[in-house]
Amino acid sequence: ATIALICLVQTLAHAAIATTDVIQGPYCAFVPPFVYAMLGTSPHASISSGAIAAILIADQLRPFHSIQERTELASLLALISGGWLVILGLCKAAYLVRFLSQCLISGFVTGGSVLIIQGQLKNLLGLMNMEHGSGFIDNFRCLYDALPDTNLVGLALGLAMMGVLQLMMWLKKYTVAELKKPGPKPKWMKPAKMLSEMKELVLVAISTTFAYCTMLVYGHPIIPVVGDIPPGLPPFKPPYSLPAAHSMLETHYHLQEFIFGGFLVALTSFLTTYATSKRQALHHGYQIDASQEMFALGMAGVLGSFFGSFSPSGSLSP
Repeated sequence: ATIALICLVQTLAHAAIATTDVIQGPYCAFVPPFVYAMLGTSPHASISSGAIAAILIADQLRPFHSIQERTELASLLALISGGWLVILGLCKAAYLVRFLSQCLISGFVTGGSVLIIQGQLKNLLGLMNMEHGSGFIDNFRCLYDALPDTNLVGLALGLAMMGVLQLMMWLKKYTVAELKKPGPKPKWMKPAKMLSEMKELVLVAISTTFAYCTMLVYGHPIIPVVGDIPPGLPPFKPPYSLPAAHSMLETHYHLQEFIFGGFLVALTSFLTTYATSKRQALHHGYQIDASQEMFALGMAGVLGSFFGSFSPSGSLSP
């Protein structure tokens, strides 16, 4: 239950970063993982939505102002980027990754983490209408310009939840160490350890309860919330038949940029996935096939696009 909840919250956040409908994030955790599980070579790869890929997707969707258009075009972008990866994988183009050093992989993962932190500052400050910048420095400018619109209640809640999370981590470390020592233990020790292991559930329960209670008092939540999420499984819809995608294919509006952007998304999502998969492979002493990884991730994106997904990626968390 904890892993499922983390996956749900994380994919919703990635969809928000990609500036698409939030339900598209959980759709990335439906078909793509099954496809990758059948074709991939890394048993430790976690294929779903990815923060770095979501940042690039948002950049490609910036010319389109309607969230419905962005959501539909994100699925088309998943088809394009997945197609690029399938072609490159079949051509064994992934042999180039053998020239990637450990320093480069570590730097890529660290740099991606910095971009994720920057992307989440908007949500932490509650800046729902903040302008989307065109780069790392420009995003900080947009953050600075939007600071007067900061949701102070949301910021306080976010910082409080970060504090609770850190306390839970300390509590888990302390209880595990104490329970390993010989001798009698206080009765509260085991329940405290169990509570610390479910820290994500605790955080979600506290924050959702707070939002619900404020809605009862004020008639609406006083912090930004996700809103309504469509129930059920994603329907089967070819991405090229969606209205926004069909219009792009007919008018060729931004089509060339979209195809090139799909290549950038494909390359970045593969490097993100391969970087963490390679680190796990080195740690556990097994080999992974880079070309097969590229093909598997591409097929996950292609088939996922028919079920409302945007471009999938591996997790940066080892």
